[in-house]
Amino acid sequence: VRYRDAEHAAKWRFKYMKQLQEQHGGVFVDTDEIIKGNFTTIQAAIEYCGLEFDEKATKGAII
Repeated sequence: VRYRDAEHAAKWRFKYMKQLQEQHGGVFVDTDEIIKGNFTTIQAAIEYCGLEFDEKATKGAII
């Protein structure tokens, strides 16, 4: 039962975040890719906020 609850919560969150993105703009941060070491989507999010992306600092904060 807990797995189904977690799966339902994850799907709900994804749907809600996608709706917010469509209504208000922004970027999607793909956490699966970040875990794999691909920071492309987090770089886009950082730059979207008007900040300069620093890969070394990002890796240090995440890993």
